Amino acid sequence: FSLFMILENGSVNLESGETLHCHKNFKIIFTDNRIGNINYYKYHGTFEQNLAFLDRINSVCYFEDYNEDELRQILQKKFPVFCEKYDRQTFRNDYLEKLLLFRKYVLEENAREALSETVSVRSMISIIKNFMVLDDLPKAIELGYTNKINQDNERQFVTRLVQRIFN
Repeated sequence: FSLFMILENGSVNLESGETLHCHKNFKIIFTDNRIGNINYYKYHGTFEQNLAFLDRINSVCYFEDYNEDELRQILQKKFPVFCEKYDRQTFRNDYLEKLLLFRKYVLEENAREALSETVSVRSMISIIKNFMVLDDLPKAIELGYTNKINQDNERQFVTRLVQRIFN
């Protein structure tokens, strides 16, 4: 309740009757954990924000994503073994390139709103960590990305995409 008062009036009344006024340079920064479709909440402990609360703040959305080359460099530095590992069937070390291609397709589908979930850098790292244990990139993608998706049609789309890239 106090936060609403501060946002609405720039001050808050205490139980003692005293009124505290915000400094002229007072700012509050809020963060939100919504990924993809803003009406789709699937992380434990996240809920839709109260509209009265949202009405009292200025919304500024800023998300800077890495381009493919920057992401490749980050992953090569963090996971050199993964990036050098050879595919037993093709005898080429193209796991990273296939994973980046998967991410590219998912981002395109997310932009078209065909997929509600994007592939974050955190998801990419999770996929690679799963792969290092399982030695199965499609299974690692299932555990690190596909299992986050609740919509059956989206899960089926991602499964077909993985099959197309990795088979």
